[in-house]
Parts: sequence; structure tokens; C-alpha cells
Amino acid sequence: NSEDDAAGLPRDGSFLIQEYLPGAEYSVDVLARQDGTIAAAVPRERVRTDSGIAVAAHTVRDPELIEYAMRAATAIRLVGVANIQFKRRADGVPALLEINPRFPGTMSLTVAAGINMPRLALGDLIGRPIPDGLTFTDTALVRTWQDHSVAPDAFGSVVAA
Repeated sequence: NSEDDAAGLPRDGSFLIQEYLPGAEYSVDVLARQDGTIAAAVPRERVRTDSGIAVAAHTVRDPELIEYAMRAATAIRLVGVANIQFKRRADGVPALLEINPRFPGTMSLTVAAGINMPRLALGDLIGRPIPDGLTFTDTALVRTWQDHSVAPDAFGSVVAA
């Protein structure tokens, strides 16, 4: 929480010290056309995660996150899709955590919100223009596990599959 907290730690490379970010965590799915123009940015709050995977999330209409994500995507000359993650500082300002130039595991939420980035990106590659004015709806996602009961003699073949 402060420099004083770190004062007694060894300086031998065994600790990584970084800014404490107590606020909410967000992922912004960004789609950029072949010419680098940003076509869409869909922020979602990662409400609950398990092993780095969002198990509860919802889209948010946050112009600041959209602007930060678009600036980051432009800076790296993004073409296609990336997932850009932020966490809010104590003062509420978003801090960049990482840029993942790939489809995120929670892309299904962005698709459910109305922007099918995989389809649009593939279309762009084959010359089908990405339309202007893409918008998303407020949508939420909750992941659950489902148990399946099987007969003991079938267990081996199910596990091997």
C-alpha cells in the first residue's frame, strides 16, 4: 500500500512490487479493421474470476474505458481482435494491465451483446467490410459447471474421450 510497506523487503529479485490497484477489473474486446481503424470496443467488468477465467461478467457502457482501449489498440497498430485489460486505481483511473492480441475466453459475452467479432474479423479478411456504427446491448454472463453421471463401466471411455 505504500513505500514504507516495501522498505523491509529484500532487493534480490525475489519480490515483484507494483502499484496496488484496488478497483474493479475490466476487459475490453477491441475490433480493428485491416487499415487499423477501430470498429468496436466492448468493455465488460470481470465481476468474479476463477483461475484467471471470468465466471461472472457483464458489459458496461464506460466511455473512459472505451477511449483508453482504443488508444492502446491504436498505439500497437492493432489489426483484428484483441482483449485489453484494465484495473482501476484507488483514484478510479483505469490502469492498463495487459494487451492480449487474441480472442478472449469470454468472447461469447461480446457476441451475445450484439457484436460478433470473430465473424466480423473473418469477413474483413476476405474483403467483407465491417460496418460503421456497431453497438452493443447490456448483457451479463455467468458460467456454471454441470455434473454428468455415468455408469461405472462407461467411466473409462468417457474419461479417455
